[in-house]
Amino acid sequence: MLAVACVDPGGEFDAFVSRVPSRPEPGDAGEIPVCSVSPGSVSGRYLLALSVTLAPKKPIVVRVDLDTPEVDGAAALTLHAQPLSAADWATPVGDALDFGPFPVGPTGMWRGDLPGLEISGEANSVTGGDIAADVVLTGSLCGDGALYCGTVEGKVTDPLPLDLAGSTFTLTRVDDTAATPGTLAIDCAGNLADAP
Repeated sequence: MLAVACVDPGGEFDAFVSRVPSRPEPGDAGEIPVCSVSPGSVSGRYLLALSVTLAPKKPIVVRVDLDTPEVDGAAALTLHAQPLSAADWATPVGDALDFGPFPVGPTGMWRGDLPGLEISGEANSVTGGDIAADVVLTGSLCGDGALYCGTVEGKVTDPLPLDLAGSTFTLTRVDDTAATPGTLAIDCAGNLADAP
């Protein structure tokens, strides 16, 4: 009954990170390439598309105001998130939520633990029912800022248990005045969601 979004989302994420143009090439010692994410260097409004393996082309879409404030002398990531209606990816549904700060590592990588996440059924394009989940997002802030992506782990806890391993997310930058895009990338490979 479960459909798989892609065979190797972790591999696609690694491939995305490896081709980010702003990252320097590894040195002679083979050290990991890094990008510089300083406090305040990444911010703006994004649409977060969370694509689960059960129905990968029907993402949960959330409007996110993203910022990278300074925490303990380094950049961290904060997300002010407003779930959007599955019917149009534009109408706010349910309560806005604040997440973070999540530390951004020296290679631009970050991990966001979102335990007890609750999403209104109006934002759920798969079943239309309310869901609760423990979610972990892992991504990178390297790149031109137009699109970030990563992997999703964790599990749906209500109404039925579902392992989220193999799920993906993207953050697509949007202009505050722009119309809602007709489609969104759902993974690092650039696969597209079905339109709402």
